[in-house]
Amino acid sequence: MEEVHLSDHGNASGNLIVPVLGMARSGSSATARVLSLCGGRLPESLLSPNRWNPSGYWEPTTTVQANARYLRDSGSGFFDAQLDQGIPSNEPLNRAFIAEITGLLRSYRGTAANAPLILKDPRIGILLPFWLEAMAAENLSPRIVIPVRHPNEVVSSLYAWKGVPQRHAAELWMKYNLLTERHSRHLPRVFVSYSRLLRDWRGEIATIAQSLGLPLLPNDDVDLFLDPGLRHVISDEGAVSTDLPWLKDVYRALSLACHGGGLDIALLDEAHLDMSRAQAAGQRPLLRHFGIEFGLAL
Repeated sequence: MEEVHLSDHGNASGNLIVPVLGMARSGSSATARVLSLCGGRLPESLLSPNRWNPSGYWEPTTTVQANARYLRDSGSGFFDAQLDQGIPSNEPLNRAFIAEITGLLRSYRGTAANAPLILKDPRIGILLPFWLEAMAAENLSPRIVIPVRHPNEVVSSLYAWKGVPQRHAAELWMKYNLLTERHSRHLPRVFVSYSRLLRDWRGEIATIAQSLGLPLLPNDDVDLFLDPGLRHVISDEGAVSTDLPWLKDVYRALSLACHGGGLDIALLDEAHLDMSRAQAAGQRPLLRHFGIEFGLAL
């Protein structure tokens, strides 16, 4: 793909877009809603809440469908753990996808008025180069928010949600976090601890606002929305149970970034390279598809 030049109009709130990325079941839904309550705006026609996410997903249905179709047509999917699925060389498919999501962003801006546009779907993180090109076409200036949750909790949540095996869920955690981090290095971004968001959302919102230059203010309605009781699995910091190479190290690096520390890019690059090589050599069992593809049956 050609180099994307991002908009310089970041001082105008109406040109700001805040993609909430990272791995599914990591608190991205809660983060997106809190951001919208504190000054951001969500698109219309969102996914409906259900028993797996009774507080809401806060994802636009059209974004979920577009991403799911593109991954399907590329031979991949939401549950594909292969790290280097790559960007297909099918240029007509890629250009059609970029045109589609550019149109979606144009329609979403109408609902955002002069507030930052909050956009959430975990798949955006692994398709971020396409989305950045679409954002540039619409003169949108991205500010990336990446929620991070302990891998034990995500693995348990994915098993309860879809019956995803533990090892496969851990590989998904690695894939979505590594690719999201890798694709967003050149952008203004902040890592958010899901556990800290539940404990001190005001502090997290203040950090996000200051780090990304976003016009966010506390809203007491967040206290009515956030329910720590929905966090059914709580893991000790650092106690990673899944025996997957680099999992503990990557979580520690991202957790440190959530707490204001520097991000160990060299470690993340090494983890990415090692995981890619292991998968290419067949040393990691890959489950590219798992049941009905999430997002296509909406």
